[in-house]
Amino acid sequence: MSRDPDCSICPFLRDLLRSGRVPDATQAREARATAAYMASQVSNLQTRCVSLVTAQRRISEVANLHRALLAPIRKLPVELLTEIFLFAALPESEARWRGASHVLAAVCLRWRQVALSTPHLWACIVVIAGSSSLTLWRESVRTRLERSSYAPLTITWKIYGRRAFCSGDPYWDADIWALLCTQAHRWASAHLGGFPSTAFNAQPRTSFPQLSTLLLHPIHPGSIGFFANAPNCTVVRLEYASGSDHLLFPTRWHLSVLHLHFQAKDRDIFFMRMCMQALASCSAMLRNCTLYVPPNTVVHFDPTSTIVAFPRLETLRLDGRAYIAAYNIAAPRLVHLAVDGGQSQRTFDSLSALVGNSGGCSHLQWAGMMRVAVVDEELLESLTHSPFITVLDLLVRGGCQAVLQDDRTSLTHVILQALTRQPGDVESARFLPRLRTLYLRFEHFANFPEEQLREEIRQMVHSRRAGGTIADVHMEPLANFETDCGGEWP
Repeated sequence: MSRDPDCSICPFLRDLLRSGRVPDATQAREARATAAYMASQVSNLQTRCVSLVTAQRRISEVANLHRALLAPIRKLPVELLTEIFLFAALPESEARWRGASHVLAAVCLRWRQVALSTPHLWACIVVIAGSSSLTLWRESVRTRLERSSYAPLTITWKIYGRRAFCSGDPYWDADIWALLCTQAHRWASAHLGGFPSTAFNAQPRTSFPQLSTLLLHPIHPGSIGFFANAPNCTVVRLEYASGSDHLLFPTRWHLSVLHLHFQAKDRDIFFMRMCMQALASCSAMLRNCTLYVPPNTVVHFDPTSTIVAFPRLETLRLDGRAYIAAYNIAAPRLVHLAVDGGQSQRTFDSLSALVGNSGGCSHLQWAGMMRVAVVDEELLESLTHSPFITVLDLLVRGGCQAVLQDDRTSLTHVILQALTRQPGDVESARFLPRLRTLYLRFEHFANFPEEQLREEIRQMVHSRRAGGTIADVHMEPLANFETDCGGEWP
């Protein structure tokens, strides 16, 4: 080991520094030589530091390698290690670790052997335009099909970025599609988007004995029929465009969850009768249903249409103009009802019709009207005839002093007064007696309420915080109140 350098100072240094005298020639020469010597010693120490740090890093690496031999994960049995691998690559999770199977297989020889001997680890096939490798996705599909062996397949193949399929699309390959179709007996879940209209007609009809979840958009002629022989299909999400086939679901399906979105173009007409026919074909087992019709779509509705019974339906969500479907729905076991985007009196009338068709919806626990704009004088009457509502989301206009005389501002005051419960008053008790959650959204700083309106809001919230019973009316307490205008509320 090297000896520490001599750090002694010149004998005259302290005396000269204390007195401030100028060193003579001999002293200056000695000081200069000492400074040069010390500089060389600093350089030597820096060189030694570099070599010592390198040695420390090398020793630490060797120590870590030997500690790794003692890591608990090396003692895990193959069965438990396999479960950990499968959890890292769960296809159901949106936060799934993409490429987990390939990364795990590259850690070490043992992990690679475990990964390659676990077919379920490779059973998730994902091709998404723009995010999947443009040159390697075909080979990735083939590799996963081979390594997944007998495991049920979760397939996601989405071609985005265009209104209609274009020939020669780099994320479409008829041979790969045909290869996947030969494994139809292994399909457990399929999300197919943007496929060419010929994709389903070009393949022979086959069976999908394990298929339980199907997401398909858009629907092409023959695409639903392609999956007709899927007796275990219970969850379906579809985007329906005008000009597609009539929606009649296969009799072998036993749907419990259905999401149906109408994909509209300019001046498209949505025929509600056709939608109800589709719902009727799967109504017996349906438990959860979501319908979406764009707000600006022209809806053709026949009020004399037959009412469709949903004996097991528990959750119903109607977005946009889909609320019109409520006129023809009877769901006596309905628990959760949500309407988003409807704000006309017809919206409330349709929901009242649904409640009437369903014998009062005695099981209803959650009924929400979302994004209801306070712009129509009929809103107050509509709310008066909707005692079943438990959640109300109001978009308030005209809350600020600058537009205090606006009719919509007056309507806001009227709505708040109606929401305010008066002690001992039966009529105020009957106005939305089951309301438990209320949102007031003003959406813009310039539209925030002045103090007068804020005080009315405080009084309204305070009056609803406690429940009770007046005459034959049971009043639920307001459990949740939220607004975007800030402030403190009771």
